[in-house]
Amino acid sequence: MHLKKPHVSYRDITQDKKPEVDLSEEEIRHIESEIKYEGYLKKQAKEIARIAKLDKVKIPEDMDYKKVSGLTAEVIERLENQRPSTLGEAKKISGITPAALINLNIYIKIRQKNRKQTKGTS
Repeated sequence: MHLKKPHVSYRDITQDKKPEVDLSEEEIRHIESEIKYEGYLKKQAKEIARIAKLDKVKIPEDMDYKKVSGLTAEVIERLENQRPSTLGEAKKISGITPAALINLNIYIKIRQKNRKQTKGTS
């Protein structure tokens, strides 16, 4: 039996043998949760780190938001009025959706890649 499986409990594993340490019900629940959700917690930590990296992505000063596909007129207007310097700043603007941030990030990466290729061929 493996404690990571949803239907397996600490009591199932220790029913035939006396545990070396007496644990309270609260300690048992805590240990079970840590083990059962370890994969989810690691995934969530990676996602938080990825989002933190996105916050630092610089938005070019000469950014033409109208060229970014998928942005609504309202989002374009708000970005043009505020002119955030990073995606982290853009995220804090009311009405800027996660989808808009993803589209901005993709556009910025493509723009950077195209500029590097252009410099490499000149």
